[in-house]
Amino acid sequence: MKNELQGVLEFLATNDWPFRIHEISDESIERLLNVFKRIDGKTLFKTRFIIDHAETISDWNIERVYAPGAGRFLFCGVPGAGKQTAS
Repeated sequence: MKNELQGVLEFLATNDWPFRIHEISDESIERLLNVFKRIDGKTLFKTRFIIDHAETISDWNIERVYAPGAGRFLFCGVPGAGKQTAS
């Protein structure tokens, strides 16, 4: 599945197409961000994206989503999630 995801994300990054993905657990978000990192090595990943439902995202992965110059968005669908909610 990682190879399929990487192929799709490389296509989106190459064409600068924004996308939205639904991920709930920190583990699945981390796998997604690891694929982004691999793609960044080949193609500049400047595509804007939204991660929906990131209820259990860790502080470390929030920092990765909002890395300087990343141009990325995070949406956390948990009311009152505090710093997990994009401002």
